[in-house]
Amino acid sequence: MQRPSSSALGLLLAGCGGGNSAPAPTDLKVVAGDTSATITSQNLLGLTFTSGTTTGVSSAVAVGSGGAAFFSTDSINWTTVASNVAIDLNAAVYATSHFLVVGNGGTLLTSVDGAAWSPQASPTAANLYGVTSNGAATSVAVGASGTIIVSSDGTTWAAANSQTTADLYGVTFANGLYVAVGANGVIVTSPDGGQWTAIPPITSANLRKASYGAYVAGAAAAVASTWVAVGDGGTLLTSADGVAWVTQPPITGGNLTSIAHGTQFIAVGTGGNIFTSDDGVAWQPAVYGVTQDLHAVVFTVLTGGSVGVGYLAVGNHGTNLSSF
Repeated sequence: MQRPSSSALGLLLAGCGGGNSAPAPTDLKVVAGDTSATITSQNLLGLTFTSGTTTGVSSAVAVGSGGAAFFSTDSINWTTVASNVAIDLNAAVYATSHFLVVGNGGTLLTSVDGAAWSPQASPTAANLYGVTSNGAATSVAVGASGTIIVSSDGTTWAAANSQTTADLYGVTFANGLYVAVGANGVIVTSPDGGQWTAIPPITSANLRKASYGAYVAGAAAAVASTWVAVGDGGTLLTSADGVAWVTQPPITGGNLTSIAHGTQFIAVGTGGNIFTSDDGVAWQPAVYGVTQDLHAVVFTVLTGGSVGVGYLAVGNHGTNLSSF
């Protein structure tokens, strides 16, 4: 896996709440075997992390098919928890004071610690595929047929007009902007989660997730930031502002399902594919021998069993990878 230079790494971490002394991530590795009690045969579809819950513990939450739910305080040892639903759970986020999970049939679940989960009333029966938070009060979930729902407290939700009927697969908040992406290249944006604007599509490929991050082009260059969206057929789009997008050469021929940024961009996809990039344009494959489809990746700053900064990724048949 290509890593940023030591000078670039320090600058990137400064924008992510990290420190200059933190090591760069190493290659992703399998952190538990198929016989481990903490690994499931179910597909893991969603993943999130927080450096500190309201109880002061850094935690990661993974969710998946059939209501599967797990949490970990070190990214290595995972505990099975009861979601109390049997429906697919597709995405997760930590929203200021609680974890928030969304799933099929409009499912909304919350937890303050990742262990005990409670259902929330939902204004929709549509499948929800993505969720994000602005880190303050507002959370946004997106899903089938252009569904967008918004909450200012994680409990009371209201529908918003997405300006599209296309399925929305992922949503991200960064730099004062919500960006949701979906089927047939749809992109919609909002400054507040309530009022949305459709961006004219520049690709017909399904877009799965967008991310935003900073990079340093050279030793003497200033820090620059960019939005990156990935999707089916290795589709890659970039944008300086989240509004005007540019098509880039595909990263791969396979489908890309998720992307995250911490010290660099990490994109994951079908067949166990993982790619890394400093600037969101030039990408390199990370080879580690896992072939299961990967569905989610997040940037972490874990304590205890981990070292410094890194990434987690999850996928089919309980696949659970880490990089520190």
